[in-house]
Amino acid sequence: MKCEEVRELLEALHDNELVPETRAAVVEHVQGCSGCARALRDLEVLRPVIAKAGRFVTPAELRARIIRTLRHRDAGFARGWRWRTLSALVASHAAMIIGGGLIVYVATSDYLRHGSATREVVAAHVRSLLDERRLALTSGDQHTVRPWFAGKLDFSPEVVNLEQDGFPLLGARVDYVDGRYQAALEYTRRNHKITVFEAPADETWVNATRRSVHNGYNVIQWVSGGLSYQAISDLNGSELGHFAALLRRKSKE
Repeated sequence: MKCEEVRELLEALHDNELVPETRAAVVEHVQGCSGCARALRDLEVLRPVIAKAGRFVTPAELRARIIRTLRHRDAGFARGWRWRTLSALVASHAAMIIGGGLIVYVATSDYLRHGSATREVVAAHVRSLLDERRLALTSGDQHTVRPWFAGKLDFSPEVVNLEQDGFPLLGARVDYVDGRYQAALEYTRRNHKITVFEAPADETWVNATRRSVHNGYNVIQWVSGGLSYQAISDLNGSELGHFAALLRRKSKE
């Protein structure tokens, strides 16, 4: 196994989610690779840090201003004014902390949510590269592939064959990714495999196209027609972007 393949599977190894054959291959690689062993140790250290991410510490500036305000009490300020000032100060900073905390929480949750989803789809793509038999249906005919999903999923995925555009459809399978069953369509471009995961888009998805790179794999995510699409490949970003644009346009036709 290559290091980039192993890195995608470290979280699944840590969570004891790998099948025995894959687990044995990953463990064997980690035992002989200092870089991947370090990445596994970093992951073990990172988990408890993320678990504590929701905690907030009182800002030093707030602490200092409260102390200064309390000291002013002894300097002869009126009691009512003092309490109103202190209350307003505490309330304003509490609102700031809560508001800031909410913003940080939402941003962090969105980042972690989509970061985790990206890692899962990339790991699923890597698993398909390790086992060529993972295609449950081998066909480039979209009128064969789309009906094949009937009864296997609670939605009907869009299936488009882009062979005339240089991206022939290889086949399909159902994969369990990010907490639900998804349609997985495989395409190819020269010797590069492209996996497209489709599932109903929930409220966390936005219409904007997301691009990212994860351990050398390009990932493009978008929403169309109420479905979320995630295309993953080691194909260069420009060609994968062209593929995503074609798929997005032709799935609407």
